[in-house]
Amino acid sequence: MATLDQISKGRVILGVGVGNVAEEFEALALPWKKRGVITDESIDVLRKLWAPGPAEHSGDQWNFSNIHTSPKPYQGRRLPIWIGGMSEAAYKRVGRVGDGWHPTAITAGQFAEDAEKIRSFAREQGRDPTGIDMCMRFNIALDDEEVTEVELRSTVKRGDTNRMLDVCKSFDAAGATHFIYALNSHEWTVLEDTLRQLAAEVLPHFR
Repeated sequence: MATLDQISKGRVILGVGVGNVAEEFEALALPWKKRGVITDESIDVLRKLWAPGPAEHSGDQWNFSNIHTSPKPYQGRRLPIWIGGMSEAAYKRVGRVGDGWHPTAITAGQFAEDAEKIRSFAREQGRDPTGIDMCMRFNIALDDEEVTEVELRSTVKRGDTNRMLDVCKSFDAAGATHFIYALNSHEWTVLEDTLRQLAAEVLPHFR
């Protein structure tokens, strides 16, 4: 991630989640019930390894000292970590160490309520909650793909610019600082046309 940050001149944002498929953890012989605490310590380790100078850490999963890593993030920047999830544990994780929150498949009303929970947890940690980005992900229905009923809450159809704008504005009013559009298609021309539409018809409204 630090190498990519150097190559992109400081444009990297790292998304982190604990995972929600138990079979994946079984395949790797990792404890499903400890995924939260392992993730928390992993984030702490990343922060220490990315910081200037040698790193040291003492925890339940890892212990090391005088460890040098290279490269560091671009120009000594704090590489942002956006944390995904819609659980109390995820909200606390964002409030403790997250630079951003990244949910999906929730309504604008839920977004506003949960964002306030995160800000409250941040204040408990002595952090300024205004520095935490709130990013909503939208699914764009391409190739006539079916989506679940839950995903429909934040799904918009390709080409329906008015619907896209309405959804974006509702989450903007709910406190979103960023949007991510999930484009799921195997057809490059479909992806390219959709990106052009977003750039021309949606993006100018949110500069």
